[in-house]
Amino acid sequence: VSGLVGDITKVGKMIEKLSEANSRIVENIVQISATTQEVTAATQECAAITENNHEDAVNAQDILTGVIEASQRLNKYMN
Repeated sequence: VSGLVGDITKVGKMIEKLSEANSRIVENIVQISATTQEVTAATQECAAITENNHEDAVNAQDILTGVIEASQRLNKYMN
C-alpha cells in the first residue's frame, strides 16, 4: 500500500509540473498573439503610408511634367 501511495504522490507531482508547464505555454501563446496583433497593426499603417507616398510621388511627377512643359514653351522666347 505504501508503494501505491508513493506512486500516486509521484504522479501528482508530475501532473502539477505538467500544469505549470501548460500555464507557461498559455502565457507565451497570449504574448505571441499580442505581438502578432501589434505587428499586423504596424504593417497596415506602413501600407497606408506607402500608398500615400506613392500618391505624393505621382503628384510630384505630374507637377514636374507640367513645369518641364512650361519651360519648353518658354524656350521659344529665349532664342
